Amino acid sequence: MIHIERILQNCSEDHLLKVLFQHKNDYLFSSSFLWHLNNTLSLLLEVDLKAYNDFIFNKLPAKNRDSFDIHSYISSLCELAVMYSFLNIDGKIEFFMYEPCLRDDNKKNVEFSIKINSIIYNVEVKAPNLEAHYKTISDKIDQYGVVIRLDSRGIKRPNNENEIPSPTMRVKDFLVDANQKFPQRSEGGSFNILFIAWDENTDQPCIALKEPRHGLLVKNSEFRDVDGSAFIFENIDLIFVSDLYKNFIVHIASTNKPLLGFIADVPYFDNALKRVHPFEVNPFILSFSRNLVVSANCDLQDRHVQDSIYQLPIAFSSQDVFIVDEDFVTKNCAGVKFSFG
Repeated sequence: MIHIERILQNCSEDHLLKVLFQHKNDYLFSSSFLWHLNNTLSLLLEVDLKAYNDFIFNKLPAKNRDSFDIHSYISSLCELAVMYSFLNIDGKIEFFMYEPCLRDDNKKNVEFSIKINSIIYNVEVKAPNLEAHYKTISDKIDQYGVVIRLDSRGIKRPNNENEIPSPTMRVKDFLVDANQKFPQRSEGGSFNILFIAWDENTDQPCIALKEPRHGLLVKNSEFRDVDGSAFIFENIDLIFVSDLYKNFIVHIASTNKPLLGFIADVPYFDNALKRVHPFEVNPFILSFSRNLVVSANCDLQDRHVQDSIYQLPIAFSSQDVFIVDEDFVTKNCAGVKFSFG
């Protein structure tokens, strides 16, 4: 595991990767995670030395003084997974650029740009830090016994001590930042794609995006421009919402047996083990996660758009990828949830 060993040279003593490496021969899923990570980095080294070095020396060590930042570490794994999945697409890869600046009016970089079968995909990956949100839930459960989670602002605003708002304000930040990074949309020659790696509560960002009363991508959006019109994220074509972030945590936390879905709150192993041997469950392949697609500025009924999405590495052939629109959110996304102690 030469690539893992290179990362470890740059990690703090308490880094999670060092703990996993110490148990690589003790636990099946520690071993499989390290094996898949090593293979992922091996491919990245073949493709782009700059990207490889950035993950080895900066992103995966996730240094924070004498320790490491767990959110930065998991977020980096999510970025690496999206990148690796695209690099494994069946088809002709004509170019790959790591963190290119695609605009003349700012110096912001997208995660990567890749041309596959004559189509350019500009990709940005975002992941929220939900640690403070879940600590608030835990603290309020200790105090009140039950917490009401208001994931849709269209229902009501929190006004009682045991009520908390959704953590989805980060979704607006993600869209604003990605919109500034992506180049102006072209007519079908390229696609600007934002991946939002969330936890098991994928309905939260879906509500933030497409809730009919206030979603960021609907006519009634609460986010307005200087003229009072709904803000248009004109440079974003597609958004994928994934439970990838939580899936990494579940894979890393498993020992010789996979965490059950009703414990982990994601069907990561439940679905994957129907297809492959446990060791072959690969968190760096997006198809092992649940992915939902949201149109920002393209017609999902257009044949060219469908063909361009079809080749993306977001699902196995037997997997459904749900299209999130206002009707989907109304029928499937709970705006109010309860957490009990």
